[in-house]
Amino acid sequence: MLPLAKTFDECGFEKELIDYLNSIGFKQPIGLQQQLLPLMVQQNYDIILNGGPKSGKTIGYLLPIINQILKNNKKNNKSALEKTPIGIILMNRPSLIQSVTEQLNLLCQGLNISIISKHKKNLPANLSHGVDIIITKVEILRQSMICLGPAVSGIKYIVVDQANLFSKGDGKCALKEVYNYIQHFGNTEFKSVFSSLDFRNEEHNLVYSFFGSNFKIISDFFGSINRNDFKNNSPSKINNIKLPKMNHSNVMNIFNDTENKKIIYSIPMEYITINIFDSFKVISKIVHKLFNDNSLINIVIFTPTSHVGQYLNYLLTKTHNKVIYISESLNYDNLNLNNNYETSTETIFIIGDDVKNKTNYIVDNIIFIHQQIPPTRTIYERRISIFNNSFNNLIKSIIIDSHDKIINFRSLIV
Repeated sequence: MLPLAKTFDECGFEKELIDYLNSIGFKQPIGLQQQLLPLMVQQNYDIILNGGPKSGKTIGYLLPIINQILKNNKKNNKSALEKTPIGIILMNRPSLIQSVTEQLNLLCQGLNISIISKHKKNLPANLSHGVDIIITKVEILRQSMICLGPAVSGIKYIVVDQANLFSKGDGKCALKEVYNYIQHFGNTEFKSVFSSLDFRNEEHNLVYSFFGSNFKIISDFFGSINRNDFKNNSPSKINNIKLPKMNHSNVMNIFNDTENKKIIYSIPMEYITINIFDSFKVISKIVHKLFNDNSLINIVIFTPTSHVGQYLNYLLTKTHNKVIYISESLNYDNLNLNNNYETSTETIFIIGDDVKNKTNYIVDNIIFIHQQIPPTRTIYERRISIFNNSFNNLIKSIIIDSHDKIINFRSLIV
């Protein structure tokens, strides 16, 4: 968990900005701003920002840009015409551009800050001077980059809202051109904030395409779960988890065992239907809720690919101490496991579908989470039988996917 800033002073803001914020009724950072603001102002991280309505994320990414402008003004004492852009805010929806511009104008009404906002026409030719913040579409900025010229060397922040739209295709290509142009003038020190209400599982693509290794993920989705009522379970027996090596000779042979299949399909199944598929967010909520309800369980999460499993492992290790990622390519002899992994409860296992053989972990009181519908009955059976003692105290199997896929799966296993 990232440290929280309870005051604007702890965020590293200029005194001028703190006094101004107090005068317009902003007394302290709220919600995810408590993590976001000090990261943007005081540390050198790119940021994935996952926040919903009224989470404070928009004000959160605007304030550090304003702070940097005030800091530069005090340090350089430049005239209005000498100023060059400090922050660029990019998005695609005109109504969102208008909304963010309105919020920014309200925030800056008592400050000497120049804003250009365009969602229809090209940006003006004199873009390189006399402007502090640019708000526009990615494509409009791409077409106008030549107007900025060497002025891009002064950019400190690039914020991309609706960031999931730029993970592939034309959107990604246009944003790449913007980044390449800025870096061409030697500016590699700017910070990126990619924000979205719903990343739709595209976080890893965005990180790979636009970020370096130094990034943080901030989210406000660890709240209550309204759509699913996970009941408390009371496991009757707890066994210690034994640290294993992957046993490649122990190929599963349960698929012709009628009794084992009966056990597998007798496990209660819970289906979670989601229309906008953001399984990382949903899984994090489920894990958080399950452990809150019952600390005596272990959770096993199946992911469709190993790279998705690795990314989920990265996310969950931010909030949970005991996360074990299992992959066919992982060499357990080289793992430096500490005593935390030898406890009997509250452990998360993440397993990709590249794992074809049983592991030697001894795990009881399991709740399975399937990030997507298993493609076949055989794969579902293999998943449930992944541990040598897999049939001890199985609690339930939670399957997450779209409505149509869940309907098809239910008809498949009947």
